[in-house]
Amino acid sequence: MLVRLPVEHIICGIHLMSASTKDVFFVHPSAAHMFFPRTILGFHWSERVRRREPGLWNFEEPGIGEELADQIEAKALPLLEPIRTIRDYMKLMGIGEPADGRFVRRMIFEAAMGDLDAARRACCRLWHPDIINLDPPPQDGVLEIPQKLGPLIARDDREGIAAVLRSWEESSAKVYGVEKYWQPTPFPIEETA
Repeated sequence: MLVRLPVEHIICGIHLMSASTKDVFFVHPSAAHMFFPRTILGFHWSERVRRREPGLWNFEEPGIGEELADQIEAKALPLLEPIRTIRDYMKLMGIGEPADGRFVRRMIFEAAMGDLDAARRACCRLWHPDIINLDPPPQDGVLEIPQKLGPLIARDDREGIAAVLRSWEESSAKVYGVEKYWQPTPFPIEETA
């Protein structure tokens, strides 16, 4: 994976994903928020960059490096360029819009942005049995989010919220293998009172 630096709250990069054989791959500009209890590599947004001519990307094909560089510059980088801040990522993902029913994600983002009333509303909605799976897969992290953030949000503990989000970022940096490039920066919640 080619990662855009610096790595802060949002990780952006070009993910080369293997296909059916070792020489064939797909090119995906991808992004994910780092402040999530992540145990496996994953991206929450991804697009696919296709070749100029129909066909698959193949490492063995002559001239593939030049075409890959050209397509990354022409197609992938312009998709990633506007994703610089948490707010940019929220806009891309539709987070916080009325139709956004992913309350776990909303709670994390509203807390990170410092809107604790909205984070509390999302947290309350989470505990409805039709919304949250109370027996999620162990790597999911879905229960960890309200369990760790919920009490801090209830107490308006901005420092505690930022500390939890930062610890998740640090864990994500290890999962993505970008520890030496991750730059801890203040969350908006730390900059608002």
